[in-house]
Formats: sequence, C-alpha cells, structure tokens
Amino acid sequence: MKTAWDIVGKWPLWVWIALTWMVAALFLFFNNMRLSIEFTGWAQAKIANLSGADRLSEDLKSYLSSQGYEDIQIGVAKEGAYHTVLIKAAIPKDQDAIQFSDMVKGFLLSHGYVKNVDDILSFSLVWPSIGDYMKKSAVKAIIWALILIVVYMLFAFASIREHISPLLLALVTLFTLLFDVSSAAGFYGLWEAINPTIQVNSIFIIGVLIIMGYSINDTIIIFDRIRENLILEDSKLKKGKITEKEVFNKSLWQTMRRSIGTSLSTLLALFALFLFGTEILKIFAVVVWVGVIAGTYSSIFVAAPLAYFLSGKK
Repeated sequence: MKTAWDIVGKWPLWVWIALTWMVAALFLFFNNMRLSIEFTGWAQAKIANLSGADRLSEDLKSYLSSQGYEDIQIGVAKEGAYHTVLIKAAIPKDQDAIQFSDMVKGFLLSHGYVKNVDDILSFSLVWPSIGDYMKKSAVKAIIWALILIVVYMLFAFASIREHISPLLLALVTLFTLLFDVSSAAGFYGLWEAINPTIQVNSIFIIGVLIIMGYSINDTIIIFDRIRENLILEDSKLKKGKITEKEVFNKSLWQTMRRSIGTSLSTLLALFALFLFGTEILKIFAVVVWVGVIAGTYSSIFVAAPLAYFLSGKK
C-alpha cells in the first residue's frame, strides 16, 4: 500500500514544530493578557453638567492611584446631554466596592467636576465577586467540554482497542486542542501588545470554545477513517501483508482534501465576517481564523502521527 508521502514517519518534525509554537504562543498570551471589565471590578457613571471633561480622566486616575488602586483605565464619552465615565480598577474585595463608589463621587464633588450630587444621574458598579464568578464559569465550561470529549472518544473508538487505545486517542486529541487554542491565544496576545484596546473578554472565550468544537471535528474524522481502515485491513495486518503505519498514512491522504477544503471554506466565511462585521465580530473572526488554521495543521500533521508513535507501533 503506497502513499504519496510518509506523513506519519516524520512525526518528530511535526510535533517539535507544534511544541515550539505552543510554548511561544502561551508566553505571548500570558505576558500581554489584559482582562476586560467583564472579569474585573468596574464602575460606570452618567453625569449631567460635567465640567472639565477633557482633564477628568487623568485627574481621576492620579487620585485613585494615590489611594492604592492599581490597573486603572478611565474613559470619558459624551452621549447627548450627559457624559458617561467608565472606570476600570482592581477592586480587591466586595466590601471595598461601596468605599470605591463613595470615593469617586466625593472626588467629582470636591474637585468641581459636578456642582451637586444630583448631577450624578446614575452610578453602576460591578463588584469583584461577579468578575470572579464569570472567570470561574468560563474555566468550568472549557473543563467540561474536555471531559465530554474524552468520554465520547472512549466509546466511539472502542472497536479498535486491539490496535490502539481509545484513551490514547483521546489524550492526543486533547493535546491538539491545547495547541489550537494556544495558537489563537498567542496571536491574541500579540494583538494585545500592538493594540491597547484589545482585551480578553467573553467574545474571546466563545471563540476558544468554537475552535475546540471545530478542531475536534476535524481530528475525529481523521481518527474515524483510521478506525475504518484498521477494521477493513484487519486480516492483512494480522498476516503482516501491510503495516499499521501504511494504514495511518493512507487514512490521512484519504481525508486530506476534505480537511483542507472545509478549512478554506470556513476561512472565507470568517474573512467576510471580518470585512463587514462590527468591532466585536472582527475580534471573534480573527480568533477563530487563527484557530482554524492551527486546527487544520494539528489534525493532519500532529494527531495521527503522534497517536501512531505513542501507540508503540513505530
């Protein structure tokens, strides 16, 4: 059984490329990560008759810094007859949130930005515990997705246990998912370093979950073709007429056109979304775009070759 090119036999090259990029990508992400206001304490005030709007941002930031607050970002925007002031700050405890609110209101009054408290039309505050809840929820969603993936693969590939362990296939799939997600995260971290307005938000988390679903679909289709060919060629394998390496390579080439074609069509749709979508949709499109490219690479060049090597068939 001849194939055009021995992809499986070159597994060390593909895996080292994946490992090197994955480490670099994780470094880029965590070194430049900025959480959005969805995951941190923040306040928003709507103010009528605001004086000195052009200097409020710097003055308030300096004042809050002198009071011990860190990672402060302040934005002031005029909306019709009033101004909206958005304040992001690291509020350590829920008990400090009320104090923070009183501190901001007192600053606005004492420094003449408003004449009386009635000019502060509303003051909304997201407490730190809410941000912690959202972070924990995002982590739980990803962990449960990984657990369900493993459970599914243990049942789906039980029929080829004689040739390769379903648990091994599940672990290889998790590794490729980590590579795909870290690739998107690394690009996102680089984007954060270039553009200070880009932050880790719920759209990024949704993009990560989409990447996981897309990537595992491609990987499982390749593994499923390997399963079919191992069953079809079982008698020849037992007689030694062909090797499992040949079966793995044949399966990859049979699914190659389908994997690349599906990825290209997905990338075209994401490109249209990036061109004509809103700012949030652009962020989503870029995250998933990188994940799809990484997923195509890992499904073809990492998943099957690594599974073959770890199964001890080399």
